[in-house]
Amino acid sequence: MKLIEGSPRAVRRLVPAVAVFAVVVLGVPVYEATHGNAPSVGAGAPSRDAVLTGRYFRSVETTLAERSATAAAVRPHYNEVLFAAFGKTTPKVVAGVDGWLFLAETSLDYPPRDGDALVARHAALIGELAAWWRLRGTLLLSVPV
Repeated sequence: MKLIEGSPRAVRRLVPAVAVFAVVVLGVPVYEATHGNAPSVGAGAPSRDAVLTGRYFRSVETTLAERSATAAAVRPHYNEVLFAAFGKTTPKVVAGVDGWLFLAETSLDYPPRDGDALVARHAALIGELAAWWRLRGTLLLSVPV
């Protein structure tokens, strides 16, 4: 009885895929643990009720997803491949005009909705700074960019 039907060549073609699968399955938990992201960290002690209702495991899953060192290392490359292959991004990524990718949570709306008020606040702040430096005998030169 053969374990896998087919020729030895077919079996040899499966070896790299099995090896990659094994490295991922065994390597990701080790990588997470070495970066201080063991499943129990941050989830608290499980109570019987929390385990039976699934609340504890949802908490562990959320903790791992939010603090995952693997996801933080892989996500930028995944977003680049997704954008290069399909021209699309995930909801957490914004594509810039020139093809650069930005995290949606760190990008700002441009132009800002309160643009005129923002310019006025900045002008007032620069005026205050110029007056402060003038009292100390220094001329402040502000160059808009």
